[in-house]
Amino acid sequence: MLEISEHLINILKYDATITSLTGATSSDYRIYSWKPSFDILFSSTYEAAIFYSSFQDKRPSSWSYPNQIGNITYFFQSSSLSKTKAIQLVERINDLFDKYSFSTDNFNVLSVMCNGKKEGPLEGSPTRRIYGETISFLLRDIISR
Repeated sequence: MLEISEHLINILKYDATITSLTGATSSDYRIYSWKPSFDILFSSTYEAAIFYSSFQDKRPSSWSYPNQIGNITYFFQSSSLSKTKAIQLVERINDLFDKYSFSTDNFNVLSVMCNGKKEGPLEGSPTRRIYGETISFLLRDIISR
């Protein structure tokens, strides 16, 4: 599963639109695991960030292919001081991953579909609100090679 995560994160890291919206640099791609152990700072340079998490289901059924693994749900949360940037990030992530399929060295992922989006305020301070939007994707029909 780490290989699948790495593939998806690399798509985000090297996308020009996401780089522009987040203010990412080669030393800080502004893409973090969910709930990192350090504070993520927002400024006029680093305007937004993306957080990700995943959840894997058990094997679909005893009738599935022997090499088939369980579905994986990925969550991507955009965070920004600007509500517009948070929404733009989620829209770009949706453009990249909805109705997507891919292969890695060890897996074929035959179907990626958007599960839904959710908008909401995130933690911040009384004078500095952080906006967020979360989108999830279901990766189905995953076959190990």
